[in-house]
Amino acid sequence: MAKSTLTPEQLGQPARLAARTLARFHLLKVLEEAARLEIRAGEPKAGAATGTAPEADEDPEAVHDFRVALRRLRSWLQAFRPFLDDTVTKGSEGRLRRLSAVAGEARDLQVQRASLREMGQTGHSAAAVDALRIEPRIAKAEARARRKLTRKLIEDLPKSAARLAAQLQQGELNPGATMAVALTQLLMERLEQMERSLSRLKRVGQIEPVHEARITVKRLRYLLEAFGRTSRLAVTAVLRLTEVQDAFGRLHDAQVLTQRMTDLRAKPALRSRLRRNIQSSFRHALRVSRSRDIVTARDATARLIRRLELRS
Repeated sequence: MAKSTLTPEQLGQPARLAARTLARFHLLKVLEEAARLEIRAGEPKAGAATGTAPEADEDPEAVHDFRVALRRLRSWLQAFRPFLDDTVTKGSEGRLRRLSAVAGEARDLQVQRASLREMGQTGHSAAAVDALRIEPRIAKAEARARRKLTRKLIEDLPKSAARLAAQLQQGELNPGATMAVALTQLLMERLEQMERSLSRLKRVGQIEPVHEARITVKRLRYLLEAFGRTSRLAVTAVLRLTEVQDAFGRLHDAQVLTQRMTDLRAKPALRSRLRRNIQSSFRHALRVSRSRDIVTARDATARLIRRLELRS
């Protein structure tokens, strides 16, 4: 059974072997989370007749948890591609990417629906009324996205997972760089990428730099998570980066919701409120990008890198 945490023994193993071991764990986690999303064959969900998203019998975090598990697997495969590309094909990664896009659409709509409902409950302003008007349309789109995701899980995921599992079992596990050496280099690269992306954030309203910063923070965090609780430094960095990633994630959600409301021709009052939300989220993300959380995460990661270098 694959374990989620790198052991001291695995740090001394060839990176090709240790990377495959943890990749199998991430794949198992994807399958575990997918099971929470599967529906009973021939038994419709509540709300299916009207096209609205089901409510009472659903785990509201199931889509989110599946999406995160899938992102962790994809991020791990991407990070260790040089050690896996002798057997893990671009086709396998492409199938995961397409599944991730479907899951992302379902999750985005779920978050947008919740946001509109919350806005609609704030009073009788024009923005609140328009939010309640549009929310059923988002609910129907969410239901369609969930059905599409369910079909992908039932029809495509088992074959894709079996193919990837077989690829991860193969490969020439010849001596080469140890996992400690590989992680040292990867952590250095990820840390430098994060620092560069955060340094580009200068003012409210930057779209691409914010997206890049969110991605680089996430990739560094996912890599550090491999240490689990075996490294106090990794735990410290992960906790701090989680706060930063959450801030950028809320900003991203606000941007995506605003774009969808523009496409759906929301009324000016609602669009104006959403723009104010984006401005507030931007300011918060900028503060976080220069906060003590970033400094602490950077210092903890740098110290972890030095320890890995000594071990190597």
